[in-house]
Amino acid sequence: MSARTPWPYPDETDLPSWDERILALVPPSVDETQIAENLKLTPTERIEKLQALVDAVAAMRGER
Repeated sequence: MSARTPWPYPDETDLPSWDERILALVPPSVDETQIAENLKLTPTERIEKLQALVDAVAAMRGER
């Protein structure tokens, strides 16, 4: 195998898509549906979603 060959894919036409490569690295204990859903979002949408979660947690704690 040459240094350029991406294991385990013998040629570049067999490479999975970028999101499939990310999902392949995720441990089995992680819910892949959540990752797949987040990969569909833009970076701005991801930040907005995370901010909404932070706000909800703060509200539950009575901080906001």
